[in-house]
Amino acid sequence: MIAVLTVIAVLAGATVVGGTLLAGNAVTSAVAEDDETDEPTDGPSESPTDEDTPTTRPSPTPTPTEEPTPTEEPSPTEEPEELLTAEEVVNELRSDHDIEQRFDTTEDVCEEESDEDDPLGDLFSCSSAMDTDLVRVIAFDNAIVAGSVSQNMEDNLDDGDAIDVTDACHVVLVWFEENNTDQDQRDTIADDATEAIGCP
Repeated sequence: MIAVLTVIAVLAGATVVGGTLLAGNAVTSAVAEDDETDEPTDGPSESPTDEDTPTTRPSPTPTPTEEPTPTEEPSPTEEPEELLTAEEVVNELRSDHDIEQRFDTTEDVCEEESDEDDPLGDLFSCSSAMDTDLVRVIAFDNAIVAGSVSQNMEDNLDDGDAIDVTDACHVVLVWFEENNTDQDQRDTIADDATEAIGCP
């Protein structure tokens, strides 16, 4: 009898213990499920569309810079506004050279060279002329005419009294044998005349 009671008690205890374990397991599972639902999510609850998106700033439009207006440069062949006369060139040369005698020969040289029958005579005629005891200075209206006349006189040196001819801008310098000048002196006078006139 005692043995039967013991078996019944054991079985009854096992049932209670098993039920307790099952009940505990159910409670544990329920608590675990509640904990999982109560846990906060890792990310923010707000949707990505609610986030403040940076506004795209418009790129600044470059302000147009004013282009400098090109300045007009004078042409290398452009003549000075006021050309020196033969007398003015001689006055410039007198400061560095022993020029003692001066004769205004404009009427004899320039008007004599002008030919009324030749339409090109006036074009190549000089504007003023002056003789000195070193050099004859003949001024023209521009350097192109002076260069042409100088070249023509050089080509015909053997036909006249001149021994040397040089042009300096709009002026032609003519040397005669009686002036007793050497080549170095003539070159120096020509360079000084060119500098005085302000040739480019």
